Amino acid sequence: MNRAIAIIPNEMLLNASPVIKDVRDDEYHGMKIEDFSNFYNLGITSESLGIEKGFYGGMVWQEALTSLGHAVVCFGFPMVVYLPKRFSSGQKKWFLDYKTFFNKHKKILSIVQVDEFSNVLVKYGPEVEIDKFKILYSLIEKEPILESSDLKR
Repeated sequence: MNRAIAIIPNEMLLNASPVIKDVRDDEYHGMKIEDFSNFYNLGITSESLGIEKGFYGGMVWQEALTSLGHAVVCFGFPMVVYLPKRFSSGQKKWFLDYKTFFNKHKKILSIVQVDEFSNVLVKYGPEVEIDKFKILYSLIEKEPILESSDLKR
C-alpha cells in the first residue's frame, strides 16, 4: 500500500471536500496536515503545538487536526484512522462509502479517537489482537451525528 493521507473535514465547521494526497517516502503525514491547516487558516503550526519547527514525527499533527473535528486517515503500515469524538453526516457517509476498503485492510488497521481537547479516548495499535475493523465501524455507527445546533454550545 502506498503512503497517503486522507483528511475528511467536518463540513459544518469547514466548507471543504475530503482530500486524499500521496505522501512521498521523504515526507511525513504531518507535513500534509500542516499544508491543509495553512490553506484553510486553521492555526495548527509547530508553534501552536509547542514543537520544534520542522518536526513531524509522532501523532501530534494528526491529533491536533482531529481535535478540531476533522477525521484523518494515514495510509501506510500501519494504517491509522484518527476519529473525532463526534462525526458530521458527511464524515459518517465517507466512512460508510469506504467500508469495504477498510475491511480489506483490517489487518493493518490502527484506531485513535481524540476529543476536542486532544485527549485520546480510544487507541488500538497494530500490537492489539482484536478486530479493529469492527471497533472502527462500531465507533462510527454508534456515535450521534454532530448537528449544527451542537456548534452553538
